[in-house]
Amino acid sequence: MARTAGLSRFTLPVIALALASLGLGACSSASATGGSAPTVYVANHSTLVDPASTLAVINASSGAILQPLATGALPSAMALTPDGKDLLVTNQGDNQLTEFSVASGRELHRVGVGLEPDAVAVDPKGTLALVANYADNTVTLVDLSDFAAGPAMAVGQGPVAVAFAPDGKSAAVANFRGGTVSLLTTTSPASVTVTAKFVAGAEPTALCYTNKGTELFVADLMSSQILPVSLSGPTPLPLAPIGLGADPTALASIPDTDTLVASAGARLVTISTTARRVLKQWPLAFTVRGVAITPGTTRAWVAGGNGTATEVDLSDGRVLHSATVGGQPSAVIVAPA
Repeated sequence: MARTAGLSRFTLPVIALALASLGLGACSSASATGGSAPTVYVANHSTLVDPASTLAVINASSGAILQPLATGALPSAMALTPDGKDLLVTNQGDNQLTEFSVASGRELHRVGVGLEPDAVAVDPKGTLALVANYADNTVTLVDLSDFAAGPAMAVGQGPVAVAFAPDGKSAAVANFRGGTVSLLTTTSPASVTVTAKFVAGAEPTALCYTNKGTELFVADLMSSQILPVSLSGPTPLPLAPIGLGADPTALASIPDTDTLVASAGARLVTISTTARRVLKQWPLAFTVRGVAITPGTTRAWVAGGNGTATEVDLSDGRVLHSATVGGQPSAVIVAPA
């Protein structure tokens, strides 16, 4: 069960999924090396009653399902290192972060983090990973040079998304239960500090830096809006919201453009970050839980609430491929060839 606006993750008898079960949580635009075709990874996050422990792997060119990648329990979110060599996966059921080789699929490292990790992001230099731990209201710092976890740092209630600014000197964390976003400064793998916290709707679920890091776009589940925030002044300045009409749960950027892709219930929506308005909307036959852009294209892979991974052409809304991956897909990421 995914989170619904106004419902706590513990409201219903079956414990809810991590917010990553609704989408990537952070802005997705990373790239990675791979084989002869782009490779799609889908986190098969399920429920605690029926825990999943794999990533579905798909050939992006053909849509063929490949050998799955074994992870820890309840894989919920993913990130690629900037050099494209490694894939990081949060295992919510084990309170761990794992690292895999993109080329071989071999597990390289595993380390304990906080309680119920819901999101992970890697800085542009590939030196530091930040893991958002939903259940203990912290982020964990992981030094990628030796995959050692540093101390957990309090950020806000129910952190579910994290993203680094393009310069890597700052980061943002969406606190779902607190209705806030925390801003962090990063000077080294051992030095990260909370510098500001501001209200960002009632239930912020995903975020993405834009315009060279001078703005932050925040998806608010409760209001069904995208909230742009200017970071160019001494304090964060909220700008006019962008209405979507349905729950936004994931954001992804199309590299080298001013366009974001957002989920809105059973629709994909493209947004201009300069005009701050909706450009196009494409209806789908399922609820969108996660979105990732195939590098070098205007195509998006979507993790669907119906247990599928689907490729959509963002120019006309055509479905190009669809693969059944099972479970309750929580996140998707694409490693290019």
